[in-house]
Amino acid sequence: MKSPYKKWTQNKVDSWFEGKADAGSVPNKIKLWFYESYGELGRDVPEHNAASGKPRILYTLYPKRFYQNPIVTTRVEKDLDFVFIGSFTMSISLKEAMRNRSWVLEFAKDYFKEENSLFINTSGNYRLIQEVKHGSPISEHPRSGAPVAGMGADPYLGIDPETGLAGWRVLGPWDKTWEPHNHLVPKMAKLENKNNFDDAYFSAMMRAKFAPCPGGDGPWSMRFYEALMCRAIPIVSWPRESYRSVEESQLDYKYYLADDGPFVYRKDWAAHNYELFLKHHTLYYNV
Repeated sequence: MKSPYKKWTQNKVDSWFEGKADAGSVPNKIKLWFYESYGELGRDVPEHNAASGKPRILYTLYPKRFYQNPIVTTRVEKDLDFVFIGSFTMSISLKEAMRNRSWVLEFAKDYFKEENSLFINTSGNYRLIQEVKHGSPISEHPRSGAPVAGMGADPYLGIDPETGLAGWRVLGPWDKTWEPHNHLVPKMAKLENKNNFDDAYFSAMMRAKFAPCPGGDGPWSMRFYEALMCRAIPIVSWPRESYRSVEESQLDYKYYLADDGPFVYRKDWAAHNYELFLKHHTLYYNV
């Protein structure tokens, strides 16, 4: 399966890294959780970067309300092989978002099964219908590299042959996008709800053996850390999807590449990743 980032040069990756550990250049959610994590312990944030005057966020941190939530701390049976619950609506353009996440759609069609997998596009048709009707180019096909353009040409967006409606096409019987759900979609949520704990999402992730973790607004997403927290083994299309910062890139995360299948759930990997998560992505050991 071709990487959706095959056009990225090493220079672009290196330039993306530059300054990304500074609090002023990371996503707002990470900044909020960084300060919340230190604040709930009554501790000062680490020393400032002399150049920027802002704290350096070397590792993405999760506050206690996530990693100490009973849903996450209570062990449950891993009765789902694969789970992807996520949005295709992000801060970047739909074209970029689909390029970053398109590989997971083909992956799901190859590996997800009705009886033991769950897929939900939480954003549904939001932003999709307008851009599909305009016939705007969406992405390149993750395998053939052929251009995937608007209505009629795109295998995931267009006119649904059953409903006659424009928008998201159900990928298979395991795709529950149009079934009622109450999952949090941060980009579509009110400001006061953006950082809430999504009970339904984390409950499903706790049941998952494997979690595909495509990039989001950048070449990584929060889903990778959440897979570690929930003892699901992450699956990425290339290693760049497994870290945000240079410091995180040096951690020994255990994960599969999308081309590595068939996939074997390894409890030792899950336990190893969970320990790394507690050590580097929480202040659990710093109490």
